[in-house]
Amino acid sequence: MRLSRRALALGGAALATPALAAIRGEVVIGRDGWLFAAWENIRAGNIAGVRRVGGLISEAIGLLKQGGIEVGIVLVPMRARIYPEFLPETFRMGAEAEQRYSTLLEQWRRAGAQMPDLATAFGGLKSREREPIFFKQDNHWRPPAAYLAAEEMARSAQAARLPPSSRPGTRLGDWVNFTQATADLTALLPQADRARFPMERYRIRAVPPAVGSLLGDDDAGSDVALAGNSFTMPLFGFTPALSSALGRPISLFMRAGNFGHWKILTEYLSGPIFRNTRPRLLIWQLLEGNMEHMPDQRGYFGANAMAPAEFLRVVRQAAAR
Repeated sequence: MRLSRRALALGGAALATPALAAIRGEVVIGRDGWLFAAWENIRAGNIAGVRRVGGLISEAIGLLKQGGIEVGIVLVPMRARIYPEFLPETFRMGAEAEQRYSTLLEQWRRAGAQMPDLATAFGGLKSREREPIFFKQDNHWRPPAAYLAAEEMARSAQAARLPPSSRPGTRLGDWVNFTQATADLTALLPQADRARFPMERYRIRAVPPAVGSLLGDDDAGSDVALAGNSFTMPLFGFTPALSSALGRPISLFMRAGNFGHWKILTEYLSGPIFRNTRPRLLIWQLLEGNMEHMPDQRGYFGANAMAPAEFLRVVRQAAAR
């Protein structure tokens, strides 16, 4: 998911000379064909902003739990955190950016969320897998990381004590090979640079349509709901794998593009899926790189910005139904 936020990404630094020579628009060109999102602000970081975001989401977690809805959080770590060796020398993680993931993990677990530590889990996966965790030229995760995230989230969700499901989870089929149709970071480069970054091949487990138990966002009836961005699209494998790992159908509310996580959650809580079937467990998928920005930052979220009080109003109203 990309939002137009170059000035914020660069932390206000002037566009200068060799120090920023690796940046092309919103993309950082790394080593060995790796691209990174410039907007994730890894050089400076803003731990005070992270704590404010964490506190607001902690309040939302508390409201939902008071309403009888358990909350799971899938916080996808930045690719720069997992693959710092491919960053250019002029674009390295600062001390406050290093603290971002662990700060949020501690805050949201303390608030009562079921939340796996994917930063640690992905570090272990990296050490034992030949296939990269992320695409080199696309900001999304590859299926092995998505499958591990699903397993870790399902393990954390055991604390929610869901009753047995009367319907099975999605059955994952055989491995099939694909080649990317697009790569979001490559698409942000100047046309002259794009030929240097060919589309990548990858493997994913097929989902037989006749037996798949994943519910789309027009369906209802599951006691587990997943609200997230394009990382939850079935083509990356996380959502069907989560249904399989939980052993039950899940309803998916997904918005790709420039929605932002605040808007995604409030749309779900205000919409027909939630009204028709109140979940026992709501899983919210988030991106670490977006976690410094409060919902009212219009320069970051554009037309989808909202006041923090409005965000909490929607959550409070939904929890009270």
